[in-house]
Amino acid sequence: MKRPINKTNWKKFRRSNLLPNADGSKPVTEQADTLFRQNRELLDRFHAMFNSLQHLRLDRARNVRYTFGDQLGDMIHDPDAPCPQTGITERQYMMQQGIVPLEMNVIRKMTKALVGVYRQDRIEPTAIARDRDEQKLGEMMSIALQYAYQSNNLLETNARGYEEFLISAVPCFRVGFDWNAERKISDVVVELCDINRMAWDDNTTGQYFENISTIGYLHDLTIGQVLSRFARSRRDKAAIVQIYKDCERTYANNEQQFRNNDTRKTNIQFYTPLSSDKCRVIEIWSKEEREVYVCHDIATGEYYTEDIRREDDILAANAERVQQMIAAGGNAEDAALIEYEYKVDEEWVVRYLSPNGYVLHQEASPYTHGSHPFAIGAYPLIDGEVHSLVGDTINAQRMINRLTTRIEFSRMNDAKGFLVVRKRALENSGVTLDEFVSQYTSPKGVVSMDWEEEPFKQITSNSAASSGDVQMLQTYFQLMDEITGVHGALRGEKAGSNTPSSLYAQQAQNANNNLADGQEWYNGLVRLRDRKMMMVIQQFYQGKRFINIAGKDYSEESRWYDSDKIRNCMFDLALVQSASNGVTRAQNESLLLELLKSGAIDPQTYLESTSAPFSDKLLERMKARQEEQMAQQQAMPLQPQTQPNV
Repeated sequence: MKRPINKTNWKKFRRSNLLPNADGSKPVTEQADTLFRQNRELLDRFHAMFNSLQHLRLDRARNVRYTFGDQLGDMIHDPDAPCPQTGITERQYMMQQGIVPLEMNVIRKMTKALVGVYRQDRIEPTAIARDRDEQKLGEMMSIALQYAYQSNNLLETNARGYEEFLISAVPCFRVGFDWNAERKISDVVVELCDINRMAWDDNTTGQYFENISTIGYLHDLTIGQVLSRFARSRRDKAAIVQIYKDCERTYANNEQQFRNNDTRKTNIQFYTPLSSDKCRVIEIWSKEEREVYVCHDIATGEYYTEDIRREDDILAANAERVQQMIAAGGNAEDAALIEYEYKVDEEWVVRYLSPNGYVLHQEASPYTHGSHPFAIGAYPLIDGEVHSLVGDTINAQRMINRLTTRIEFSRMNDAKGFLVVRKRALENSGVTLDEFVSQYTSPKGVVSMDWEEEPFKQITSNSAASSGDVQMLQTYFQLMDEITGVHGALRGEKAGSNTPSSLYAQQAQNANNNLADGQEWYNGLVRLRDRKMMMVIQQFYQGKRFINIAGKDYSEESRWYDSDKIRNCMFDLALVQSASNGVTRAQNESLLLELLKSGAIDPQTYLESTSAPFSDKLLERMKARQEEQMAQQQAMPLQPQTQPNV
């Protein structure tokens, strides 16, 4: 009756689709009409959610422009245009005024420094079994998680996710289980999602969207990719091809986007792909009500849920237990039955829809965690608003650009070495203007002239505002450091003369304190993602597999992942500093060296534990020498023992 986790066939879930008829026509049954209506309503709701996040996409696009150097692209009113609604970019306006636009990208320097600090603080997941007797299984799961980190290159993905966190403050990961065509194996897949293609319900709250009820993604796939994912038969293939032939007429309504070749991700259309050779697939995860029975199996003491349509199975199982009790000579009242009661439960359902409402694939969440595959959050999500670190620095960056342009414009228009020559003096001396200029600029120039008054005058000027502008520019640089918390000590800049090392270290620590809140929030999102990744590994890995990862922290036994042993184990997840972290490695090496010097460990144990690059070679030589000595001792003949004289 009950299907425990360790016996659940994860491939058996409620699946359905809605495709055209064999002749390509639209199904006209009552059930099909109901599904089309429900799908249309779902698409309309999700479309409204997508439109409601347009401000987030525009803010992110602006932050991206400022981060990567296009900082004069904001639209402003054109004062010379007859229409008051006419807008031009700041760059165009400067060029109209005869000003050369200049940009000094301080934001990029700041983001690179912060990503570099995050990379130095390397973290890795560690699974901790809740049962102390199953710590070996926790070690086994930790190895599997590290293997997933290596196979998905998650250290790099984490860094790029942190950069997305700095730019948009809404990073998102997706955790799934899919076929890897290059490695020819099904395995855990972790991806960094494109926020421009995502939408979720407007009433979402919580730092990690804990109460989210709808979330989805807009895919642009080739027809081959669509068939590879959703076609399970030749009929499915023909039906999917027909669906996207019909969708071409829908795409034609927005053909202007293709003619303009506008592929900016902020201008993504809900029903139309960015490229005309792609097919739009709309993935929607929604939390839906489901009528269930909450069951309590008295015989095993377990609680679980069953669909209300399986009530007959529950009654049949109880009747069988009663008969078994009577056959054993007991009373029917003593039979351990399955107690159940009605409840409206919620479950996550995913649908992959075409723009015209067909269902390419639909099923309840295939994951044992029972949720969607996304790990997403917003920092900080206050009153529905999100403010990223890059967004906080834009005003200071704009002032830096303005002052830089102003200083350059002032200096370009200053009079520098402007020379005025009296014509009368040149005429009286018989010297032409070209001859005078040539000799005036020559290091050895000499001009013979007759004059009664000063023949020439050199005019120079110093901009009165330039010195003040330079001082103001330095002020804005300091303001940028104060806003971001990225001070010179954090960037590793050289300290000033007579700066004590303790003060420099304290400055670096204080800078880290300014960043601690954001990093801890981001690490919480990574922990949430890794927890889902752990549960996917626990669910989908089958049989035994040897996971060989670099390092000496785990025993050989733990490298053999056994799905039967680990599937029913409960784990907690912690993020710890990686042993490959520079500071952690130095501390470990120092401790090992002290233990070796004090005699607490022997040289072989030291070589087995150290991360020094020469340790493996020395350990092999030491073991080879020990084997040679043992072989020599076994080959030596035994000396006869002499009896002492009495």
